[in-house]
Parts: sequence; C-alpha cells; structure tokens
Amino acid sequence: MIDEEIKQEWKKEMDKDEKKKKNMSFKIDKKISEPEPIAEFVNIDQGLPNIDMVDSSKQNILVFDDCILNKDQNAFIDFFVRGRHKNCSCIYLTQKFHAVPSIIREQATDVIFYTKPSMFALNAIAASVPSGADYQDLKEIFNRSMKKPFDFLHVDLRTPDLNKRFKRNMNQPISLDDVREYNENKPRKTRKKKKDDEVKDEDESLI
Repeated sequence: MIDEEIKQEWKKEMDKDEKKKKNMSFKIDKKISEPEPIAEFVNIDQGLPNIDMVDSSKQNILVFDDCILNKDQNAFIDFFVRGRHKNCSCIYLTQKFHAVPSIIREQATDVIFYTKPSMFALNAIAASVPSGADYQDLKEIFNRSMKKPFDFLHVDLRTPDLNKRFKRNMNQPISLDDVREYNENKPRKTRKKKKDDEVKDEDESLI
C-alpha cells in the first residue's frame, strides 16, 4: 500500500515537470516567433527622424538609399557628423559619387565602388577622397580591382598604410607602391612621335 502511494506521488511530480517543460517550450517558441522589430523603413518625403531620438544603447545602422536628388541634405549630414556619438553607422548609397555632399565624403571611413568611373568622376574621386593616390594611380587601381563581374574596389580610409588601403573586394590588397612602379615603367603613348612622323611625311612629299 505504501509503495503504491509513493508511486502515485512520484507520478504527480513527473506530470508537473512535464507541464513545466511544455510551458517553458511554449514561451521560448513564442519569443522566437515574435521578435522585436530590427528594421524600419522611412520615406524621406515624410521627413527623417531626429538624430536625438536614436537609442544610443543599441547598435544602429542607417542606410540612405538613392537620396542624392533630395534638395535638403542637412538631415543626412547631421547623421554622418553626429551619428558616432549616438552609436550609429551610416551608409550612403549613390550612383554619383561626386554629387555626394563634401561633408559626408569627409566623414566616410570606407568607400566602396562597384563600377569603373568615367574620366570626370575619376578626377572628382582623386580630388575629394584623401586616399593618397592621384588620378593615374586610381585609374590603374580600378583596372586591377574590377577584373570579373561583381568585383568591387574597397578603399579603407582608416588605415595609415597606403599599401593596405585599397582592396579588390574585401580581402585582396592592391599595393600602391606596385601601382606607382607599374605606372612609372609602363610605355607611355605620346603624340610627339606621331607629329614627327607627319612632318617627315610632309618633307618627303616636297622632294
């Protein structure tokens, strides 16, 4: 009789444990299926949120996509200038690098290019990005970084080492010293020889 009572008590305790496990599992599943919002989309026509409203206790990433046509860039500039104090990382996506406000370009720590720029754009990049490379250097760097579809050039403006500043994609450094040595030694096309040949041909025609 005593053994039977013990068995019954033991069975009740086991049932309680099973219920606890089920409740715990339900709470975990509920928590997973109902996550906190991690992304918000804002229409710039309705105005950007004030940077002072950003929760600096969290890691925040703000992506400004195709906003170059917006006449008032001050709100974007404010995020780039003051964002670091609010634990914000800002990304500005554009198809016209030279049209990005200079203050935003100056605040950038990394610049990524997905296409080879035109001659005009390359001049603007050489003039506005403090990369340590001139026009001819950048021209060769772009050639080396974009050999296959979907390749891109990553310029890390945080590193003081110019030979590690440029990367094909994210992991293939392009040495600026090698680029400069190549540019110095490569045969240069000049119009002088062509002009001399034209003068020679003209002299021969007079004979």
